[in-house]
Amino acid sequence: MRNRRTLEDCLHMWAANERHSLTIGYPHVSPGFQEHQAGYRISPRIPSQKELDMLSLIEKGIGHLRRWEDKRPYDILVEFYGAYPDAAEKSERMKRLHSRYKKRTMYSNLDKARLYLQGIIDTFLG
Repeated sequence: MRNRRTLEDCLHMWAANERHSLTIGYPHVSPGFQEHQAGYRISPRIPSQKELDMLSLIEKGIGHLRRWEDKRPYDILVEFYGAYPDAAEKSERMKRLHSRYKKRTMYSNLDKARLYLQGIIDTFLG
């Protein structure tokens, strides 16, 4: 659990990428300045190679989650982070999740997915 904060940042970057709203590149306003999505905010800080490696591992791990027999961890992860185009606001997504799953089931499956992804990071980037 050494990289817990980075896991959250990577999950938010993954969700932004799935929504096609991740803007990594040169803005029109000032050439030569790069903005990178870091969690909830856009930051001028350039991600390190370790963070980019973590993001790659997270994406591969989520691909493995998708193939699990129990689809709930993947579905809850996608809905919780809004990792699909035209995702609603977080409060609306949470209402949908609470209507489909009991609170305890939802959070235990979300923790299961996060723990799996954290294990991948700790194993490969230790």
